[in-house]
Amino acid sequence: MDNTYENTGTSGFENTGNVNPGSKPTGSAAAHTDRYLNRMSATFAALAKLLEGLGAAALIGLILYPAWKSAGSLAKLPAALQEYIDAIMSLPDLLSGTAAAGSMLIFSVAWGIFVLLGIAVFMIILALIDGFASVSLRFTGKGAGVIRKIHLIYAIEAGLYLVYTVVDFIYYHFFVKDAAVQTLSAAGQAANAAAGAAGNTAAGSALQSAGAAASATASFAEAITPNVIMATIVTIIILLIEVCYHKDIAKAMTTVEYETENGLVDPEFKKTHLSGLSFLLGLPWLFPAILCVLVLVGGIQGAVTNTPITADGKVTSAILLYLFTAWILIFVLKQFAICFCYRNMKRAR
Repeated sequence: MDNTYENTGTSGFENTGNVNPGSKPTGSAAAHTDRYLNRMSATFAALAKLLEGLGAAALIGLILYPAWKSAGSLAKLPAALQEYIDAIMSLPDLLSGTAAAGSMLIFSVAWGIFVLLGIAVFMIILALIDGFASVSLRFTGKGAGVIRKIHLIYAIEAGLYLVYTVVDFIYYHFFVKDAAVQTLSAAGQAANAAAGAAGNTAAGSALQSAGAAASATASFAEAITPNVIMATIVTIIILLIEVCYHKDIAKAMTTVEYETENGLVDPEFKKTHLSGLSFLLGLPWLFPAILCVLVLVGGIQGAVTNTPITADGKVTSAILLYLFTAWILIFVLKQFAICFCYRNMKRAR
């Protein structure tokens, strides 16, 4: 795809003097923006980004559909959403009377879910703007500045979440886990001792069950520690790739903005690892994409996809699965298309 280039001249950019002086030094060579914008890969990447944003918005809409139905009207929707939020924020009560440190951990998770939901909505809005700007850039040559700003926001967001991941792991591993394990172990021993004193009674049986549960929870917290460490390392690596990826897109859009506005080659263009990073982000999603397709076309389709999600049955797991499959396929192909887009930009030098 996009392996050949026609000798198309300068695409109307014949001005070889200094244009818009003051922002950065200008070169004398005409920019060949058609060699990386007027390509099949650029067309697919732009349309895929738009469909990706629309699909994510539709998926969130379907997830919030139960709240909409229970509200009955737009005016009552905030109250219905508040019930969902209250349910999340009541999670610390599950550990009432046990480890205070454990309650703090669950409370942190609850707030984390709440914050992530807000970030998800904000990111979907940005994805929609990014999609429309990408289509505009492909077909009108305008929108690179908007895309650059959005991906700078993405890079900052990924960087902040990277910091949050590291801080949260340090807080959990060095302050919460040990205190929670010690408290739960002590609670288990105390409950077992009380059960022995109570003898073969209903109270003794209840205390014995509570002691076993507390001890099992403490053992589980210790057992999953290596998994938590490994998951944290993988998350940090992914977020580092995300930060570099969005930063490199912002750099590329700086060049595109300059060359589309001035008609001259950007003298400050420096190659990045955008093609490789984009490929790395798309590659892991190939397996789940293939798996979703197999589920949809395989013999287990009926058992998986006909389950109703809402009481009236209008939204089923089939709708969510089709949407998710389409979204993930579009995402993978978009990432690979971006590889070709950036390669074309480098060749246009």
